[in-house]
Amino acid sequence: MTKEKNILEFWKLCEIIDFERFYLSKEKIETVSKKIENCTNTKKLTNEFAYKKLTNSNTDIKFKTTNIYKVYYGLIKSEDLIKYIYSVLKSKDEISNNEAIEKELEKLKSTDYTYLASGFTNSNFYPVSIDGTVLSINPIFFVLHQIINNKSFSNEELTKFQEDINSLFCEKFNLDQSIPTDIYIPDLDYLLNLSMYAKNGKTIFDFLPFDVETSICLMDKEYITKLKKSSSDNSVKILEDIMSLLDREDNNTLFLHEFDNSLSILDNAIVIADTNKNANIHLVTKNKISLNDQSYKISSNLFLHTFIKKDEFKLGKTVTSKKPLNTDIGNTIFETLIKFLALRKEVFYSENSNYCFAKIIENQQINNIENVLDLNMTSFYIEALKEEPKKLTHKYIKGEQNRLDVNSNIDIRKDINKLEYFSNVNAKWISPHPLYYAQQNAINIFISDLNKKQENLLSINGAPGTGKTTLLKDIISNITTKKILDCKHLDYKIFNSKGFLDSKLCSKYEIIVTSNNNAAVENITKELPQQKEINFEYLDFNPEDFLLYEAAQKFYNKSDCYTLITTTLGNSTNIKNFKTNFESMLKHIELNPVSTTVLNNKQDELNDNLELLFKELKTEEETFTRLIDIQKHYNELAAKESNFKQIKNEITSVNENINKSVEKFEHIKRSIESNHEEMSLKKEELTIIQKELKSFGFFLKLFKGKQYKDIQSQEILVEKNILEHKKLERDYKQQVADAEKQINDYKSNLARLSNKLLDVQNQIRSLQAIIKEIEVEKENLEYNICDDNFFSKEEKELQLSSLYAKDSYLKLKAEVFKISLQLNEILFIKNLEPFSSQILFYINNITKKDMTIQELEQFKNGFSCLSFVFPVVSTSLASSYKMFKKIDSFGTLLCDESGQATPQSLVGLLNRANNALIVGDPLQVEPVFTAPEVLVQILAEKYNISKIHSPLTSSAQQVADNANCYGSYYKVNNENVWVGMPLVVHRRCVEPMFSISNEISYNNKMVLATPSLNANDELSYLPVSSWINVESNNSDFIQNTSTKELKALNDFVSKYNIKSYYLISPFKSIYKAVEIKDDSVGTVHTFQGKETDVVFILLGGNTATNSKSWVSSKPNILNVAVTRAKKRIYIIGDKNIWKKHNYFQNTINILDQ
Repeated sequence: MTKEKNILEFWKLCEIIDFERFYLSKEKIETVSKKIENCTNTKKLTNEFAYKKLTNSNTDIKFKTTNIYKVYYGLIKSEDLIKYIYSVLKSKDEISNNEAIEKELEKLKSTDYTYLASGFTNSNFYPVSIDGTVLSINPIFFVLHQIINNKSFSNEELTKFQEDINSLFCEKFNLDQSIPTDIYIPDLDYLLNLSMYAKNGKTIFDFLPFDVETSICLMDKEYITKLKKSSSDNSVKILEDIMSLLDREDNNTLFLHEFDNSLSILDNAIVIADTNKNANIHLVTKNKISLNDQSYKISSNLFLHTFIKKDEFKLGKTVTSKKPLNTDIGNTIFETLIKFLALRKEVFYSENSNYCFAKIIENQQINNIENVLDLNMTSFYIEALKEEPKKLTHKYIKGEQNRLDVNSNIDIRKDINKLEYFSNVNAKWISPHPLYYAQQNAINIFISDLNKKQENLLSINGAPGTGKTTLLKDIISNITTKKILDCKHLDYKIFNSKGFLDSKLCSKYEIIVTSNNNAAVENITKELPQQKEINFEYLDFNPEDFLLYEAAQKFYNKSDCYTLITTTLGNSTNIKNFKTNFESMLKHIELNPVSTTVLNNKQDELNDNLELLFKELKTEEETFTRLIDIQKHYNELAAKESNFKQIKNEITSVNENINKSVEKFEHIKRSIESNHEEMSLKKEELTIIQKELKSFGFFLKLFKGKQYKDIQSQEILVEKNILEHKKLERDYKQQVADAEKQINDYKSNLARLSNKLLDVQNQIRSLQAIIKEIEVEKENLEYNICDDNFFSKEEKELQLSSLYAKDSYLKLKAEVFKISLQLNEILFIKNLEPFSSQILFYINNITKKDMTIQELEQFKNGFSCLSFVFPVVSTSLASSYKMFKKIDSFGTLLCDESGQATPQSLVGLLNRANNALIVGDPLQVEPVFTAPEVLVQILAEKYNISKIHSPLTSSAQQVADNANCYGSYYKVNNENVWVGMPLVVHRRCVEPMFSISNEISYNNKMVLATPSLNANDELSYLPVSSWINVESNNSDFIQNTSTKELKALNDFVSKYNIKSYYLISPFKSIYKAVEIKDDSVGTVHTFQGKETDVVFILLGGNTATNSKSWVSSKPNILNVAVTRAKKRIYIIGDKNIWKKHNYFQNTINILDQ
């Protein structure tokens, strides 16, 4: 298997053995013998009705409901099971210790139980097969069994194990695992025709084609009215038979069903078949029914029959056992199971030797298998983990090796703060406050990559009070604005001819907010629509300026809303509430219409304003560019000045060369003259010689031949000399020409250089003027730009600063968002019909299991329509997969408090998200994962799972950090830890809470922005934050909570008359020890995301246990507890004992300062 498949398989097994799926409260169950006794003495709820609105019908149809029982074979206390697992594995040389057990027990609901196996019975206690399963083994016992026997424990092995167990018990108790329940629907004509057979003591039910003990008959409630109005003997007889069976207390066969009488009986049968896929629906009629009409879509589980007799109708075996369950049979099943699994009987709970227990599941819809299976050991995430991984899941699991430390050096900081990033972020939440530096980094990177690639997964780490929610608001404003800009490109024609939202607007701009912490989801979705979240004064407008101002108040059922921006879905209650509120709002809009003319004019006006705003934004950014470019001007000036100096040097050199050339020229001229004089003398000499030679006659030549020859030789020599002077004269003339040319060239170059020098000089003066102007402007700047000056700030000052936080620039972006919201409203109102029909189709079909291709296409489009009207849709992680499993793609996932979510919990959403922003803090509350740790460790070893992917040692936040290329290294527990995009400016707590948190958790890298308390603060009368030292003995403890510490708390509160505070403890025993039972008291895990002025931390920690060790094993628990307090923190505990534990000595030192 690949690494990715190994991790997914491991995560599936972890989910399968999570205790959370198998908790039972003992108060809700009884022994089977008691249940059987009670059910014979209590009138069952078989004549009550449950209501369900059908999506393909315009009327409410009532479904008959009945009761079923869930039976548990072998109960065991959760804490006893943990101890048993450790004891068994310890005997197999597995590492276990008391501290590990203590830690596990603190996570569990120790008063609750779990079970060995479970199954279902009908209301008469006949065991039934549900979806092919009669008996479901708790997978914790399966994994334990496989480990003990050195066998493999994959999901495939578990499935095979379950099948083997079911085969064994089906054979033993004569059950069939495959045949579904049969539901019969007779029409009235058929019943009237049966009356001819129902004589001599027989009833019509003796002739209906079904097994009265095991099958179900549905009749139209209207039959009763029609039969009562008829006086015929047949009608009276049928009415008597029906009422007689309905009145019987043991009736589990006949149910009245309120049909839609505007539809044919076939249409009603089709509706029932569609909503009961795991049953065979039999429409029995006397009349022939034609199926030639192509408009009918007949489900494969709907059977049509004309008149038939009971003995002619044989479908097959029933799913119900031939004998009912009783105590003996239940105990036998339990005994067989523990023998098969080699378990110790004494660790299981019993009552009077009864090991089989049951609880009623009231008013369960007839054969609605999906609802029953939801009650049968289901996980929120297993189905998602079974999917083929796609989209962002690949990156999430694979991780990122090429990391960019955003705080490592100035060059990287400059690179990720280029103006182009700020230009991409073209909107902001309507608030005058700018984001801090690190917040800007995060949003710039995320928005710049939005919808651009399949790898836009960014994690953001924020310590308590560092503005994670503020950042999410700006993300929302930008995505909403980008959606409206796409609408603008479509000329605001956003629906196609099919009545579907244009595909360019689908799977891009949906925003899904989710969290493992419901309070975190509510922080976004409940607060954003409130008027206090918008600074109306900032943009000088009013809530009434939104067209949907009143409609929003209708939808949210609150008077302080301004427009539609969020909605919460996920669970069935939220979906039902949405539908009710949405339909109420639609009615309000229809009763208060806005004319098309007004809408069009308003749209045009807003569109023009939007265009103007973007022009103004561009102008502002051009100013920023000019200011940023001062460094370029400095560099250019330096280059020009260097060039100026070089040109001056070149001019000097040319002048020198000219002077040399002139000197040379003069020298050549003198040489020419000298040569000319010498040549003239030689010519004169030659003339004399030639005259002398002519004076020689014949005889003189004869008698003075030697003299004559000497004169001849002299002549030749002079002539040669003259020739040489002539040549030299020619050379000199050439040199003169060359020299003149060189001088002219030099002079030409000199002129060019002089002009160039003048140009450069002018450029230098111009640059100096520009620089001076910019310098003057920068001296008066009230905001920072991305330059060397900004990045030369001290780290604290830099983190407290913002880039490009010019008031007018920020206000323009806020205006852009405001107009985007207003255009969003107009588009909704103008397209009210397609929006409302598509949204209601989506809402009505969320739970529908089977859809045609066309229905599925409309369903997905309906979701995009809903996300258009409500830009932010929230759901808890637990509900997310059910909500999105039919959606294959959506825009952006925003997961808050991700440090509390297990790594596997995001897979279903990441398989669908095109962008994901994972926000949280792994140094706060960790995921509460209740699978036995020792089993998970063994699974991790088998699948070669690293710590980063294990739910015991990691969270969704840490896995996302590992996949994020942007971040920084922090020192945590003496290790270098990669942290995705850290936020460091803290704005919640004053000292000493800030310093405690900063030192124990964040390597002192956080920056405090919260002002100190002043003397006028209403809590300034209280003592400063401190440690209240209380020494307790073992006898003072209720489990891990000290009664002495509680007394010290009460005395302190009474002395200073403190009215409001949080009481936080690391231990769940706090719930038993205190009388207050509200949200102000609880464990650390219940308080993440909350804050108040005064907090008491009641440490406790019985010395007889190892509880203090696991509390101090990581800084998380103390970090969260301390940072809930905004103004005062009081820690109550034994100082001498706690100071010996990690992180507490640091805390004491800070408190004692």
